Amino acid sequence: MVESINKRGLALLLFLVLLTMNNVNAKDQILERKVLSNPGFNFIDVHSTNLFIDDDSNTFILIEVWRTDSTKDFLCINNNWIRVDKYGILLNGFLKDGHFYLAFQKDEDVVIYNIQEDIKFLCRIKSRIKIGGIPRNIGSYQDRVIPLSNQNDSYLFLGRYVKLPANPIESLRTIISGGHGIYYDKPFLAEIQNEKMLKCRKIRYGGKVDESFVIKEVATRKDLIHFLGFRGAEEPETSGPLGFARNTPVILHYVGYDFKKKKTTRTHSICENTPKVDKNKNVKSYYGPLSMDNLEDNVFVVFSWVQHRSKPRPIPIKDIKSDIYYYQYSDNASGDIERIADGFMPLVRVNSLGNVHVLWVNSDGGLVYKVKKNGRWSEEKIILNNLNIYPNITRRYISAEFDKDNNLNVIFPSNGNLVHAIVKVD
Repeated sequence: MVESINKRGLALLLFLVLLTMNNVNAKDQILERKVLSNPGFNFIDVHSTNLFIDDDSNTFILIEVWRTDSTKDFLCINNNWIRVDKYGILLNGFLKDGHFYLAFQKDEDVVIYNIQEDIKFLCRIKSRIKIGGIPRNIGSYQDRVIPLSNQNDSYLFLGRYVKLPANPIESLRTIISGGHGIYYDKPFLAEIQNEKMLKCRKIRYGGKVDESFVIKEVATRKDLIHFLGFRGAEEPETSGPLGFARNTPVILHYVGYDFKKKKTTRTHSICENTPKVDKNKNVKSYYGPLSMDNLEDNVFVVFSWVQHRSKPRPIPIKDIKSDIYYYQYSDNASGDIERIADGFMPLVRVNSLGNVHVLWVNSDGGLVYKVKKNGRWSEEKIILNNLNIYPNITRRYISAEFDKDNNLNVIFPSNGNLVHAIVKVD
């Protein structure tokens, strides 16, 4: 009897020691954590959050807020917030040669500012261009500036043009309705040199004539540019993956474009799913947020597929099923799709050692990650718990990047504030 009690006591003591060690390790994981000031927006209205780290380890946090009254764009530098939408319609932020820049659309032109020098005006690019012999102005949807490394005044401009249906009756109906009929978004690239936008090239993605290719993510490596987005047929007055024609397939699609060869060298349909609204079963299913990163010529993708009942609303998070999938394109070969977790707002980042890190938010509002190293996945690990991050099923407002020491810098909302944590994850 005494021996049995001693064994139980020893087991309990060992459990407490291990628990204490785990807690210490969890604390040691967080190298730094600071709460940033909030300029006054609600994170329910946040459309996207992007983190950039330059060569001097300065961090730039770019937040796009979509509100019913107006769109507001904020940049945080050293815990100071700046309203940047006064410079024009924000296209995107990007790093070039170790420095951070912002690109805007203003008066139908593209304007670039150097943020390293107190938002210093860099250049203005005339953007009235010809696509298929027809002069067109750029639009703000889907457009962005893509930097080219080791070329000082050279960039690429990713835009989109609208194509009418091949069917002449549908085409005429769209023209007569003033653009409220069926049309298709087609992406193009234009070279920018010496503040001039040169000839445009259509991105050949291997899709059908009567479908859109809506690009969601862009990653670059030297002369290879990676595009990730959705292909599919659209309904009138709709755009994007949730606006595709109901009960028709929507394809998650990857394209690799070689800038030197000036042509598409890779094209692959990753996943084909059909978003549905089943009124009889009161169920909706569709693509959730996705993410892409690259290391040299290798591409890493995570995406989510969401299912939940349609009514009543609001729908409790516990009642939403969100599966996270992983895909890899390496050595000019397509890999298999792996289901790796349940969660929301997935994000993939690769460090300089080639280790793949996937982050997501669980249903309890905690930040979770797992690592793929030497071809094998680690167990799930919680970075921070009890964060009160409300998982979003259509947008992702967490962001992360590795610094020069291979520590992961993470930006996420918690209890109404924005938090910047530096985490040791390997």
